Amino acid sequence: MKRIRSFAMAVLLCCVSCSSLADEASISAREQEWAQRSASDPMYYLRTVFASGMERLEEEECYPYYQEKRALSGYAFREGIAWITNGEGLYGAINTKGKTVIPFEWETWLDLGEGYSFVSGVIDGRYTTQVLDRKGQPLFGDDRILWESFGAPFQDGYTWAYTADGAVIVSAKGEMRELDPFLLAIGGFSNGRLLVEDSGGFFGYVDTAGKLVIDCEWEEAYPFSEGYAVVKKAEEGWRFINRSGGYLSGKSWSAAQSFCNGRAAVMNEESLWGYINLKGKQVIPCKWLYAGKFYNKHAPVAHPDLDPDMAGFIDGDGVKTVDCAWEAFGKFSQNAAPVYAWHTDGWVYINQYGNQL
Repeated sequence: MKRIRSFAMAVLLCCVSCSSLADEASISAREQEWAQRSASDPMYYLRTVFASGMERLEEEECYPYYQEKRALSGYAFREGIAWITNGEGLYGAINTKGKTVIPFEWETWLDLGEGYSFVSGVIDGRYTTQVLDRKGQPLFGDDRILWESFGAPFQDGYTWAYTADGAVIVSAKGEMRELDPFLLAIGGFSNGRLLVEDSGGFFGYVDTAGKLVIDCEWEEAYPFSEGYAVVKKAEEGWRFINRSGGYLSGKSWSAAQSFCNGRAAVMNEESLWGYINLKGKQVIPCKWLYAGKFYNKHAPVAHPDLDPDMAGFIDGDGVKTVDCAWEAFGKFSQNAAPVYAWHTDGWVYINQYGNQL
């Protein structure tokens, strides 16, 4: 967590320095306010960092419809609509037939997932922020709510945000619940739990009602995944807890990763990695120098007796399916994965047997 804070602070300093070089006349009053608050309060910046995959959609080519509308940029269709900007730099959305379903009147737009978007702009002479559904209808009827930022996309109908009055938990049913002002939310909801940090730097979890259901007693912690979260106390090492805070098993580990597709990578005292299943049983022995997450029934590993910078892949039973011959790699999807090595002179795709496609 400390490395994340350091990185965020570095990005903050870079953002503040860059913004000072820009022509302030071209920066909106809202952006100037954001920069000023970020410069004086680093935690304000951290609260606006999206920590759970809130990433920009991949840009698409502007087709003739967009060109006729003088669109400057287009985004991939998601859940039936695509957001684009017009010649005035305002955001709106069209459906798959090219019909405008959300008017071009918003200065900023952010995808919140599950069919919702966060927008802001000057409407009828007043700065307005809204959470809109895919038809452009507001999730909350009161447009006087000043949304400052959202911490993550909706997950199973819940997310959290900052308003002018503080942090709140937001539901897709249009409900808000206050979050304890002494708790800092991290990431997004997962399995009905939200990771939080108290003023003493310890971690715990709240439920969708904002109630602290797992006390802030952990020195390090990660969001829930597949029903369990990885947590650490100095005297206990890394362990897995369920949604009630109970341990998955009595065993602790020197290091551990979150569950993914029924497996979690764990490291023993000899600094070798293996895997456990959702019952806490070790199903793949700790014999790998490195072990990653399982995707499409395959996980990347590095062999302790080979070049530590070269990785291969194993299947769910721990059987090696791809030799440790790759310097960089991506995850398997539809039985193929991108990999890189000097001898391939660039990125290539391999199948689950290691054969180049």
